[in-house]
Amino acid sequence: MADDKVVISPARGVEQTFVERVRTTVPLVRVWTVRDLRVRYRQSVLRSGWSLLQPLAILFTYGWVLTAVLDVRPEEAPYLTFAWAGIVPFTFFAQSLGLGVGSIQQAGPVISRVYLPREVLPLSVVAGTFVDLAIMTGTLVVVSWVQVGPPTVYLLGLVPVFVVLLLWTTVLTVAAAGITVFRRDLNFAVPLFLRVLFIVTPVMYSAELIAQQSKWLVDLNPLAVVVEGTRDALYRQQWPDPALLGAHFAVAAVLLVVVFAVFRRLEPRMSDFV
Repeated sequence: MADDKVVISPARGVEQTFVERVRTTVPLVRVWTVRDLRVRYRQSVLRSGWSLLQPLAILFTYGWVLTAVLDVRPEEAPYLTFAWAGIVPFTFFAQSLGLGVGSIQQAGPVISRVYLPREVLPLSVVAGTFVDLAIMTGTLVVVSWVQVGPPTVYLLGLVPVFVVLLLWTTVLTVAAAGITVFRRDLNFAVPLFLRVLFIVTPVMYSAELIAQQSKWLVDLNPLAVVVEGTRDALYRQQWPDPALLGAHFAVAAVLLVVVFAVFRRLEPRMSDFV
């Protein structure tokens, strides 16, 4: 009934139904994402080219150290294709989490005056970096085409792989952004976490180099599963492991529901802390 309709406000946003919340959030995420992209590349000569510069610098630096110094040369594909297949998904995750962790805190002057669902801010960061992911994936396919061969039907395996990547990225980015409002330690912890994660994830080296008794750590790491799944679909001519992807999808989906439920409960208090 019309009388039962909830009018969203800073104190009563939690009272919205799920459908009402989605209807409010989706258009705002779209608008805020466009705004963020315009601000990000304003007065920039390279514009979206910057989305490629950082991962290319990582590829050159680590690639030179691993191939020229440590003689790490995977037999399954040329090193450029091999490493780029790991850097592309990892860069999307790292940029989303790195930019999203302080997104609500940094928007304090806005959300203290105008109400909007707080998850709009970290979600718009993920959406914006997803544009960068699309650009980098295009370059990845081209590089693989040139070095290994034309794409095959297995390239469709990137769809479930990137769905899992998007789910986990969203879960951790939204959770980190919400926690940072109350505990600023994550502003310092997240960069450290990303550095450690880059090392323990087989981005620049093959998962085959990990000792057999430690392979379970690779299976537990969603970024490792995504990286290996990307390589499977791109040039190994096989479908990514459906059991691993399904397990990570299920866990991330449950966590996403939990994160948004907690987020809504804490939302009325956020304006007091930013």
